[in-house]
Amino acid sequence: MEYHDFITKLNIPKSCELNQNVYKSLFYDKGDIKYADKQIFIKDIEKITWLYTLKEDTIPISPYLDDELDYSEIAVIEVELRKNNRIERIAKIMQRTIPYPLIIIFKHNKEILLNLAHKRINKSDHEKATFDYLIQTDWFCLDHLKELDKVFIDNIDFNSFTYLNFYQFYFDIINRVIAYKVSKYTGEFKIYDDQNIEEIIEILYEIENNEAKISSWQRKIKKEKQFNKKMDLNMKIKKLKNKNINLIDSLKEE
Repeated sequence: MEYHDFITKLNIPKSCELNQNVYKSLFYDKGDIKYADKQIFIKDIEKITWLYTLKEDTIPISPYLDDELDYSEIAVIEVELRKNNRIERIAKIMQRTIPYPLIIIFKHNKEILLNLAHKRINKSDHEKATFDYLIQTDWFCLDHLKELDKVFIDNIDFNSFTYLNFYQFYFDIINRVIAYKVSKYTGEFKIYDDQNIEEIIEILYEIENNEAKISSWQRKIKKEKQFNKKMDLNMKIKKLKNKNINLIDSLKEE
């Protein structure tokens, strides 16, 4: 599948199309951004494009606003990368800088990754947002899509989401990303009820954190020369692997 075909399969209305280049400085010309973060944007990002804006006058969906939330519009932004090892930091800065919901499509060679965030109004700075969590897919290669990748792409057709308001619409997308992430462990693509989402996200984060620790310990084992320390690390790895098996079982029961 070509990248253009992927964008076409999203079925975003033509009326929402913007296709405007965005200066990287929009995200780092702030007094509170660190020099190291500015360098990430300069060195790691090739180009940022504002692909689509979904708002009341471009698509028949109502805004949703209250004291905590501002879901008055949704932006779809493409980030073409030179390097892809610091995307979480890039995503956090972008999601905080743009106060309303973003769908960020990261591109690196033939691979793409989608990033979203559940945002709340930043009451100390209304030009920025705060968020409870980031949720993103794994990298997947458009030239070598796995079966679950294809199922996910088929399920993020914008015509299939709730048009009641932008909050529900955006959460439909988040729900599909969660279903995709869970399917990597369970083998089943399942759309979850809204009331279960936060619990499932917590389980996913725990599994992923455990996997990161396991990878780190496995690297340490390769360098470790003392047998006792190797044994200790192996015991820790086994314990976390067993914990992840139980967590995955709990996802299957949801």
